[in-house]
Amino acid sequence: MEKKVCIAMVPCPGHGHLIPFVEFAKRFLLHNNNNGVFFHVTILVPTQGSPSSSTIAILNALPSNMDFTFLPSITMDQLHNPPTHPIPRMKLIVQLSLPSLRKALTSLTSRTTLVALVSHFFSIDSLLLAQEFNIFSCVLYSAGATSLCFSLSFPMLDKESDNNSNDEFLDLTKPVKVSGCSVSFQVKDLPDLIHFPRSSEVYKSYLDVCKALSLVDVVILNSFNSLEGDTIGSIQKEKTAPFVCPIGPIIQTESGNEANKLECVRWLENQPPKSVLYICFGSGGTISHEQLNEIAHGLELSGHRFLWVLRPPSKISESGYLIVTKNDDPLEYLPSGFLNRTKGQGLVVPSWAPQIEILAHGSTGAFLSHCGWSSAMESIIHGVPIIALPLFAEQRMNATLFTDLLKVALRPEQGDADENVIVTRDQVVKVIKRIMESDEGLEVRKRTREKPLLEFAKRFLLHHRDDFHVTFLIPTLGPPSPSTIAIINTLPSNIDFTFLPPVNIQDLHIQTHHPVPQMILAVRHTLPSLKDALASLSSRTNLVALVLDVFSLEVLHLAKEFNISFYVAFASGAATLSFVLFFPKFDESFSFKFESEPEFLDLKRTMAVPSCDYTSFKVKDLLDPILFRRSGEIYTLFFTFNDLKPEAMRALHNGSHPSRSIFLVGPIVAQPNQN
Repeated sequence: MEKKVCIAMVPCPGHGHLIPFVEFAKRFLLHNNNNGVFFHVTILVPTQGSPSSSTIAILNALPSNMDFTFLPSITMDQLHNPPTHPIPRMKLIVQLSLPSLRKALTSLTSRTTLVALVSHFFSIDSLLLAQEFNIFSCVLYSAGATSLCFSLSFPMLDKESDNNSNDEFLDLTKPVKVSGCSVSFQVKDLPDLIHFPRSSEVYKSYLDVCKALSLVDVVILNSFNSLEGDTIGSIQKEKTAPFVCPIGPIIQTESGNEANKLECVRWLENQPPKSVLYICFGSGGTISHEQLNEIAHGLELSGHRFLWVLRPPSKISESGYLIVTKNDDPLEYLPSGFLNRTKGQGLVVPSWAPQIEILAHGSTGAFLSHCGWSSAMESIIHGVPIIALPLFAEQRMNATLFTDLLKVALRPEQGDADENVIVTRDQVVKVIKRIMESDEGLEVRKRTREKPLLEFAKRFLLHHRDDFHVTFLIPTLGPPSPSTIAIINTLPSNIDFTFLPPVNIQDLHIQTHHPVPQMILAVRHTLPSLKDALASLSSRTNLVALVLDVFSLEVLHLAKEFNISFYVAFASGAATLSFVLFFPKFDESFSFKFESEPEFLDLKRTMAVPSCDYTSFKVKDLLDPILFRRSGEIYTLFFTFNDLKPEAMRALHNGSHPSRSIFLVGPIVAQPNQN
């Protein structure tokens, strides 16, 4: 019997670090078990103490081509002066687990064809075994390209600081330009690990993993070119950097824990659209008791609805990672009477909530977040703007990226104060009102929902998750045909349809039997029904986009009315689109009426269309220019692909055309047995 081809993965200890590995493995297996090679993934989990119930729930839900092994637990009590900071602690757990990991890999090698070992950034010591077993070494970098760029640069920055006479890393008064990053950072916004003395275990642990990062075969990056393309490109051009493969966004498709899910979703169902501020600081982030009180008073004073995931406070912001905390009831730390006073305004749930379902819900309007990369990706994918309150690690870098470059987040205004200083209740009220009420907040919300890079991510996820839903709203001229009904009746469960009320062709007062003007006028007469259908969808779902046929462009104003992104599905090829985009200018170059000009027109003589091999068109075959005069921003889903028409595609993308964003999604063809 032929051995399975196996990939071993070693995440960091901790629930939050496990999720990206599971989601990446699922995606990898989905795309790669189709060429006669059947991959299997085994997750080897280092542990400190018993795994949490949420960790067990995630692992017990793995598909059949994935399994897991908990490595023997490491007991810190047996060590002399064990580290308390989670970074050197995680690194030490992995180091002490290496003998068990070697045994597990030996067992895998005897049963499978082991080809690669994928580790977390802070499990990078496990990759020493990749050399021993002669397999590929990979790091799944679960943060973004901006953070990766700094991690790769950090050893050189540290070396440049050798001449510094004190134990500080950088001059705290000067901004830092990280090579390859599109934005400058204040030193206070760099990962907090570098703020420790250079002689400390925390600083040295971070420096060690950054040095090792450049030695791996591949860095698998949880980001994508449309989000951080310049930074990713800069890293990929660096000769000393490892091969970087951006495969993001990797996020959960649904919450793996049922705790508080029903309560949260039911409560959200009774709130107006986009009215709720969701507050959560990740699976391991904590805030001080003083900061907790200020946020509570700020929420109450703001008057806005909120859903708050509350954990017991701690002076150590990362205390939720690996550090045993008291099993206190977090609600006991709220200001006296807070729950009674805000009973109709908000919902506070202890410890955990179904974040994916909350961010995907139509009632959620903003997210007060610590800016952990995974949480930020989930928020961006679901079109929810962020209030950035970073706590530790690279989160301040992320916050700078989201506020200063991508402009999908706001930060509390603290002036020149250090961000370790408490954000006051007045500052909390102000930033909530900025994002929920002001014109500035409206622009941030609009950018979050309409950026092409974010829409790219949504479309990408459409193929890999079950909680996206598509509804076809179909204009009709009389009863639908049998073939239309046959296609509609074979739709999967996450696609449905509505036939809009039929339009009587006699009411159109049209003098031609040509289908194009008939289609256009039918859509125009259907607009009131279509508006009602979209309003119904908005009340029941988180409506994010409207995709139109090219002859349904009169619907565009409804997309703006519902504040959603809009696309045109151009069902022809690149050469045709080239002509369509230039046709208004082509039209303006003639003073005669087309109807009176029966002769051929030499297209190259009058208006060259880049990369088209057509030399002339009959005037009667030219398209009505009114259809293709565009106002506003339209994104085109394009039913072709580079290998089919490379010259035309290069012309469309290099700026030769007055185009917006063009996405290749072809070839799109019908599957067999639809009728």
